[in-house]
Amino acid sequence: MKLRIEGKGTVVIRSSAVIVAEGHVLLHRHVSDEFWSLIGGGVEFTETSSDAIIRETQEELGAVCSVDRLLWIVESFFGPPINRWHEVGFYYLLKLDDPALIPSASLTPNGKEDDLLFRWFPVEEIRDLAIYPVFLRAALLDLPGCVEHVVNNEIDGS
Repeated sequence: MKLRIEGKGTVVIRSSAVIVAEGHVLLHRHVSDEFWSLIGGGVEFTETSSDAIIRETQEELGAVCSVDRLLWIVESFFGPPINRWHEVGFYYLLKLDDPALIPSASLTPNGKEDDLLFRWFPVEEIRDLAIYPVFLRAALLDLPGCVEHVVNNEIDGS
């Protein structure tokens, strides 16, 4: 769900999937981007954040996943002064229900999104990867045992 506030910026509610298997994490990027991110997207009006991430995973990967648990609730602030973003994100640990997607040299999902590239990265390589939001560079190395609230301010670097 996205709300544009004239003269201020955009507020969005997003769900993201943390999919980890065999010491790897699944990331994706748009073909035109130079950075990676977790699979996910906007929560639709009246949709729960957990339903949204199941839908987004199905759309992007063409695969069925199930929610294991909520890891983080993240408030991210980013963007240039003329177009600030305030994103409230729900980050879920998911289980892949399709063993064909477990880490391999190449991943060709059957989703509807043809402008996305998918790749399994060894978790130990995440710290040096261009991945957003930036808190993930450290957070993916040590998943929390209970839900954590994270403020990720990429405007002033905090």
